[in-house]
Amino acid sequence: MALVKENAHAEWGATVNFKGNCISHLFMPIFTGATTITAAGTLVKNTLNFMNDNSSSVYALPAAATSTKGDIVVVKYIAIMGAGTTHQFDTDAARFSTHSTVFLDGGTPDGNVYLYCAVPGSDHDVLTLTGTSNAGCGIGTTLTFYFDGTYWAVDGDVKSSGDGTGPAVAAFS
Repeated sequence: MALVKENAHAEWGATVNFKGNCISHLFMPIFTGATTITAAGTLVKNTLNFMNDNSSSVYALPAAATSTKGDIVVVKYIAIMGAGTTHQFDTDAARFSTHSTVFLDGGTPDGNVYLYCAVPGSDHDVLTLTGTSNAGCGIGTTLTFYFDGTYWAVDGDVKSSGDGTGPAVAAFS
């Protein structure tokens, strides 16, 4: 999935320099579909997924063998996870890419403290989000999974819920 074409300025209204870098405008993925998730299952690549599952569930990312560099899966939470509820995102690849990161609200009501969660090693293929009281995962949490050609990677932003006094919880395993 190439993001920069020779005639990008004409097609997207963007300015592209001679190195092929976008120097103005924001490129957003073009999804092939959108769906609301209410139960465990396999996520579909190049889709926008609205998470409305309030139970502990496991979601499988698309198979690495059938994925192409640039494939994307976006998950946006439209419901609050209850305390103790877990959502696991699993890849069949050997691990998540080591440039994966998840930022979390850190347990202050004013939202000024953030926590950071990164893949700690080379064999972690599951991302687990755990609901906690007054912490999250809350509405607006966004996980963007993308395939780098070898592994799935994730960029996440976990929002708090309730009064925000508890830290949101995420871990790679």
